[in-house]
Amino acid sequence: MAIFFSLRCSQVFRLIGHILGTGTWEQRKLKEITSVIKDGTHGTHIEHYGAYLLSAKNILSNRIVYSKNDRQISINDFNKIYKGYSLNDGDFLLTIVGTIGRTAIYRQSKDKIAFQRSVAIIRGKEEIIDNYFLMFSFQLPTIKKILQRVTSISAQPGIYLRDLSNIEVWYPVISEQQKIIALLKNICNLIAANEQVPKLVIKIVKNFLANSLHLN
Repeated sequence: MAIFFSLRCSQVFRLIGHILGTGTWEQRKLKEITSVIKDGTHGTHIEHYGAYLLSAKNILSNRIVYSKNDRQISINDFNKIYKGYSLNDGDFLLTIVGTIGRTAIYRQSKDKIAFQRSVAIIRGKEEIIDNYFLMFSFQLPTIKKILQRVTSISAQPGIYLRDLSNIEVWYPVISEQQKIIALLKNICNLIAANEQVPKLVIKIVKNFLANSLHLN
């Protein structure tokens, strides 16, 4: 598995695409393939009961993790945060302050949830890119290195939305993205269940080693 996840981003996706029979890939800036790139609230909010105000520390292992002990704010403040936009089911979340590069997909729940500025909310254009595909893209070494390079070093490391917007992403058509997502979800589920890595992953690595010259 270490070999698999250490491959360059473009190599990994092209490799999986080759095995699954995917076609042409494009490379475009994040701002060109998304309809929303926004960070959470910068405001000061009085602690109150009604809605959760989460941060980068609540994004762990591709999930939003929180409990009743996490910070809460009033419904009035919650509504003010979302006055100009909404957090939609399926939005891609990326930590951009403090711990950089953690990812999750927001799933709507009965709890009201807002985020501090340490979390970016990203929404792909449905006809171009799937948010799960974006999430997996941002977990790969090439983009992680880019995130490190554009991180502003200060008392608390952070990424400006302008720099985030200009990061380039490789992707095929939506139908092919969904094939890749299905494969990667299966791999993640097997890892989470502590099962053996499936033979397909071994095949991927072997094919990569055999065809690496053609992918460079």
